[in-house]
Amino acid sequence: MPVLDDLFSRRIVFVTGKGGVGKSTIAAALALEGAQRGRRTLLIDVEAKGDAARFLDSGPPGYAAKQAGDGLWHLALDPAEALDEYLRVGLKIPRMYRIGPLHKVFDFIATAAPGIREVLIAGKVGFEERAVRDGAKRWDLIVVDAAPSGQVLSHLRGPRTLQELVGVGLIRNQTEWVRVVLEDPAVSGIVVVSLAEEMPVAETAELIEQVPTQVDTPVLAVVANRIVEPLAHASALSGITPDILGAPTGALQDAVALRSRLAANQAPMRDRLRSLGPPVLEVPLMPVSRHTLSVTRSVSDALREADVAG
Repeated sequence: MPVLDDLFSRRIVFVTGKGGVGKSTIAAALALEGAQRGRRTLLIDVEAKGDAARFLDSGPPGYAAKQAGDGLWHLALDPAEALDEYLRVGLKIPRMYRIGPLHKVFDFIATAAPGIREVLIAGKVGFEERAVRDGAKRWDLIVVDAAPSGQVLSHLRGPRTLQELVGVGLIRNQTEWVRVVLEDPAVSGIVVVSLAEEMPVAETAELIEQVPTQVDTPVLAVVANRIVEPLAHASALSGITPDILGAPTGALQDAVALRSRLAANQAPMRDRLRSLGPPVLEVPLMPVSRHTLSVTRSVSDALREADVAG
């Protein structure tokens, strides 16, 4: 089965990776691809920075889902607002009886109960997965621009962690269904984004090794981002003379040499990523000065082309 078909057979896809590898870019591109496939798609940014929304040219994100295009919505997850929603929906506490100001209350609770932030993030994802619209699921697909690879397992394990602390009761029962949704291999999966560089590849390998020991959520794919392919005719280009070019050739020769070095340095890291087990989709390095929706579309196209080529 093609990688993207397998990925989009799930209802929740968590996108993670070491900081700086393009995690939000890939999350936005996958969400866009899901919507283009006719799936009503929600993109959730768990860090509330708004990068994913910016990459969709959709303006500032908010906690309420905002439409970003045909079949595509996004929201930015605020744990304090998630707590308010849980008190209102989960515990049925009217607003007049809830404590405020909420952000200060949340900070106090998060300090007193380590892991509560992760539980609320996981709970919001689960709540959106269960949301109903006109008698049917509100979303066909939820793409989560998740925490970096060093933190994502604590988010996915949030419900488990709370259950280990709370033996019985309403809160345990409510976290149980969230855990089931997030860890059901038929419902949820993980995509790890990496660069073909030593540190990101090492962190990707470590995460892929740890996942089965921590959660039942499978790693569906690795996206190798900003790949530089070797030039097919590098030797011919390096042999171009000023007479042929009609200008000095120094800059051209430097560019050819640089690309050759980058491709050579990436080659063993690309091989390492392919050896980790999950299928690898490679996205080429794209020269862009500003990340807009058109760039996100190009990344989405590149993912599709890599899937077909693979």
